[in-house]
Amino acid sequence: MGKIKVGLYLGVDSLGGVAISNGKVISSSRYALSSLEEEAHVENLSDEVKWEALINKCMREMNVDTKDIYLSMADRDFIFRFFEMPLMKRHEIQSSVTYEIEKYIPFKLEELRWDYSIIKFPKEKKMDVSFLGLKEDVYQNIQGLFTRLGFNPVLFEPSAVSLARTLKTLKKFAKAKNFALLDLTGGEGYLTFFHHDLPVFNRYFSIPAIKDEAPKLEELVNPIRLSFQYFRREFSFYKLEQLNIMSNTADEQLVNMLKEELQTDVQICCPDDFMASGNGLENLKAMGVADAEGSAYKFKPFLSPTAERIERSKVEVPLNRAMLMSIAALGIVVYAAFFFLTEQYLGKKNNELALKRQELMTPAGLKVGWDGVDVEVASRRADIAKINIIKKNYEPIGPFMEKLMRADSDPLVPDGLWLESLSAQQSDGKWSGAFSGKIFFDDARKERETLDVFVYRLGRDAVVRKIFSSIELVSSTRVKAQEFDVTSFDMTLRQK
Repeated sequence: MGKIKVGLYLGVDSLGGVAISNGKVISSSRYALSSLEEEAHVENLSDEVKWEALINKCMREMNVDTKDIYLSMADRDFIFRFFEMPLMKRHEIQSSVTYEIEKYIPFKLEELRWDYSIIKFPKEKKMDVSFLGLKEDVYQNIQGLFTRLGFNPVLFEPSAVSLARTLKTLKKFAKAKNFALLDLTGGEGYLTFFHHDLPVFNRYFSIPAIKDEAPKLEELVNPIRLSFQYFRREFSFYKLEQLNIMSNTADEQLVNMLKEELQTDVQICCPDDFMASGNGLENLKAMGVADAEGSAYKFKPFLSPTAERIERSKVEVPLNRAMLMSIAALGIVVYAAFFFLTEQYLGKKNNELALKRQELMTPAGLKVGWDGVDVEVASRRADIAKINIIKKNYEPIGPFMEKLMRADSDPLVPDGLWLESLSAQQSDGKWSGAFSGKIFFDDARKERETLDVFVYRLGRDAVVRKIFSSIELVSSTRVKAQEFDVTSFDMTLRQK
């Protein structure tokens, strides 16, 4: 099995994840945000707590051991812009894009992470620019969410790009260049137009329940019709090849209505066209972003702060070749002169040093002689380095035990849960341990929820993370304990 990559789709009110290896899905998971409260019977949880619990649950279900996450997010968090510029040299494009995009956004460019891609048309002496941005505060909030959970997001991109990458894996859509993508995921709706495979226009709208009744479908068709009218008016040069609908169900009535309303070719795709049954559009988006590096789809946005892009553009500015050759020639002359003088100086000093060594007497206590001093010093330094490594890797278990048993305003162990056994040992400088215990509420669901809370608290606590970087639930089952039904569990703790 090749390297495993994990993609997650973070939607408005849903989460989907897949793990892939060599481009093939090996596990997947999908949840609605509302399912957390329904299952736990807990209301008024903060959004932050909900998402953290849902992400943990999704990763546990996929059963993968990786910290790097490829992240696809709802399109409404991103800024899509498209504009035309005169054909110019590569080193001139960065500053021109920066100047141009500042006219389109209502805030400072320094508040964005962004990337762009271009399409050149040499005959017309122009190029089209597709710009993609994400506000820095949104980026930091999402980055912080995953960092607290111990994960490292290595890529952020809008779901429209992830979904287009997945669509391109089907042979019949592989060569499409100018197409529109209608994404119908739960309560979200996104319409994105692509020009030469690059996103040029994106619009979000809410989705009514899609049933057989014509009025419900009409409520969905109306915002799509208005979006098409606006796009055709603003982008008159654009020639649409087809509209591709991505939906969890193949609604032929919707397809026929859109064909009639828009007078264009309409195709519909479902998750079953790409993956095993039981998955949804959230999983397709997660699959698209997870396979970004191996995909033939050329648009792979990498969002960077404005300051970083300006620094890179300074490095990329070409030098005058004649000046460069003159500087290089002068440098060679200076180097040759410096080398000659340095060699003379070193030769003189080496002769002086040899004479000084001959004059020195070896101290009586120095058994190794002068020639063995360097070897002896290196040996002692190696011993000191080993001691420092052992000292650095040693982490006392005391603070962890104290934190575990503390009953204060922020305890690690929830009410109703008790530990029956605890073991911890250190091997090769790393700690490992095991818990077993029981939970009793006379309610299986509440006991399962309490176990999730315990795992969640252990994973977030700074004292615990300092010693154990991996908390894994091995098993949980309902058993009899003194004529009462309780939940028994086992878990392991490791320092990676």
